[in-house]
Amino acid sequence: MNKDTPSGILPGQQHVLNIEGFIQTLSAAPTYTPRRFSEQVVVVVSGGSKSLYVYDVTNALWRQATLV
Repeated sequence: MNKDTPSGILPGQQHVLNIEGFIQTLSAAPTYTPRRFSEQVVVVVSGGSKSLYVYDVTNALWRQATLV
């Protein structure tokens, strides 16, 4: 294991902290209605803050969680 690999992560595995690039990243909150499951989760990076948006299909709206 090298210094760039977090402990407990095997080569080839994704680490949850490397979520950008793995999930669609936008610069503003999503306003579209997703058509596929892969479009229902996005990361928004605006300035120095990051938020995770998940589409709530029951209520047809986006839910936001601030990432620290």
